[in-house]
Amino acid sequence: MLKLKVPAAMLLFAFFLSSCASVLYPQKEAIMLVTEPGDAEIFDDANKKLGTTPYDLRKLPSSVKSISVSKEGYETSTIGITRKSKNGLLFLDAMLLCIPCPFDMKSGALNEVQKFDGTLRLRKKLKERERSIIVAIGKPVVDVPDGKYIGTINGSKKKINDKDINRLIGYADETDDVIIPGMKNTYLEANRISVLNDDKGSLIKPKLILTPTIKNVEVNVMGKYVSKYKGSSMVECVWNVYKTSNKEKSIAQFPVKTSFFRIEANNVSILDALMAENARDLLENDTLYDFLINAEREYLAETKGNVFDIKTPAKPNYKSSKEVLKGSIAGVVTVEQKDGFGSGVIISNDGYLITNYHVVDQEKM
Repeated sequence: MLKLKVPAAMLLFAFFLSSCASVLYPQKEAIMLVTEPGDAEIFDDANKKLGTTPYDLRKLPSSVKSISVSKEGYETSTIGITRKSKNGLLFLDAMLLCIPCPFDMKSGALNEVQKFDGTLRLRKKLKERERSIIVAIGKPVVDVPDGKYIGTINGSKKKINDKDINRLIGYADETDDVIIPGMKNTYLEANRISVLNDDKGSLIKPKLILTPTIKNVEVNVMGKYVSKYKGSSMVECVWNVYKTSNKEKSIAQFPVKTSFFRIEANNVSILDALMAENARDLLENDTLYDFLINAEREYLAETKGNVFDIKTPAKPNYKSSKEVLKGSIAGVVTVEQKDGFGSGVIISNDGYLITNYHVVDQEKM
């Protein structure tokens, strides 16, 4: 995020998935771009270094249309710039993961006064992994005690079970809509939980399920309606890991706490924003990848069938292509079941054959 030090400044910070940010400032006062961690390098759109953070945005040359914020070990944040007036600057895109989201302010917005206090949080680069892991994302659940106060909206105290709470902060069981897309380009190939009910013959189905349980939420925002809310917010989740062979017993839990300052003109619900960030924070856990790899191996070992020996058939001695064709045809069989049939190939002299799982799925037999 950007730290503003003048009353007439306006920042619209966009988090993670649909991020948009705007900054307006008068020429005379310093507007500092502050990052966490600090000492990040600032580059213009020609890749020329402009300085390091904290950086006074007034120093930007008028020809600069975007800047990049870089630090070794962290992902680069790119911010597109459009000037709306002689004394105003509008940041269109603050892209933590290079996800563009153009935003245009309404007419008259140049005269609005907002005060923002915060920093641009740089994301750690995820370690490169030898392979990705396919997982299913379970529907998030809420495990916050009934009657617990979770903060204030426009000065009014709110409880987790208030009648209007979902309309105001969002629906927890719909946040997988932002969690799954947000995991793209990481070591996790995330799928909806419904993928597990598809054709059982797929060999690339998720072996593991990650389900977030929301243990605590805090919001303190002001605004006429959802897209105008601004203020602090926080979520604490426990990410449970399950094997698809036993969806009731969690094999591990990873607690993750996420906080950020919400900026006005954000059309994403509070819970969507929090859960998208929380999921990304989960991936920065250095032990998660190794755990999931080992759990996937355990699943495969536990679910494999009985071991048996197949005798290698004697190598045929074909003398012509005609004999090769005849022998090949003799080795192909048709496997029938109630919904149709499929093909198989004989692989031994004592009657073993290979076919696809969906052909012999017991539910179809």
